[in-house]
Amino acid sequence: MYLHGEAVAVGMLMATKLSKLEGFINNEEVKQVEYLLQKANLPVAINSKIDYQDFTNAMSVDKKAINNEVRLVLMRQLGQAFISDDYQPNNLEQIIKEFL
Repeated sequence: MYLHGEAVAVGMLMATKLSKLEGFINNEEVKQVEYLLQKANLPVAINSKIDYQDFTNAMSVDKKAINNEVRLVLMRQLGQAFISDDYQPNNLEQIIKEFL
C-alpha cells in the first residue's frame, strides 16, 4: 500500500514515460524526472501485485476522468503539463504493463 504522495510519484513517472512514447519529451527528460523522484526518496516502481484490469478500472474513476474516459496529465516538455484524453491506448497499455 502506498501513501497518496507515493502513488502520485509513481504516476508522475508513468505519465513522463507515456509523454515520451507520445513524442513530447525525450529519454534524457524521463531520466531527469526519475532521478529527481529518487533523490526525494519517492518510489519509482509499483512494488505490490496489482491486476491490470483493477488498475485500469481505478483509472476510469479518477477525478480527471469524464464519463469513465481516462484523462491523463502529460508533458509537452518539462514544466509544461496538460490534461489529455488524446493519446495512443497501446502506449498507455505498454506503460501500465511495464510498471505492473
